[in-house]
Amino acid sequence: MSKKFLGGFIVLLIALVVIVCWILYLIPVAGFDWFNTSVALGIICATLGLVLTFGAFTKDLVPLKKLKAFFGIVIFAVGVILLILGFALVSETLLIKILLPVILGVVVLGILIGYIVTGGKKFDTGDNQVAGYKNYRQRKAEEEKLEKKNEK
Repeated sequence: MSKKFLGGFIVLLIALVVIVCWILYLIPVAGFDWFNTSVALGIICATLGLVLTFGAFTKDLVPLKKLKAFFGIVIFAVGVILLILGFALVSETLLIKILLPVILGVVVLGILIGYIVTGGKKFDTGDNQVAGYKNYRQRKAEEEKLEKKNEK
């Protein structure tokens, strides 16, 4: 089973559970009074964000790793904010006061995870930065030596 399959499976399974809970909320079932649209979208966004963030720890190109990590953290943060609003854990004025630090924290966390995932590399290293790399002149000189050796 590949990592991509597992991530997609988790997101789709959580989405199915959320849809079932949503249907139970729409049909007045006792015990689902807490559920609403904001909670549904929050759960799905938070799950998708976590899957994207953990999906950055693969063997991909460095910019792609950074994008996955950053967007995963941003989507996760949106999910958490939707969950907070859905459960009405804070008032709207308090949310506005803490929204800027939360957004700033998300940006820094996304950059930090991107840095951890890539090991501090800015871009993929080319052949010329690999140990033992020989440039064109060095390879040509070796070919000429090999040809002279074969002629003898």
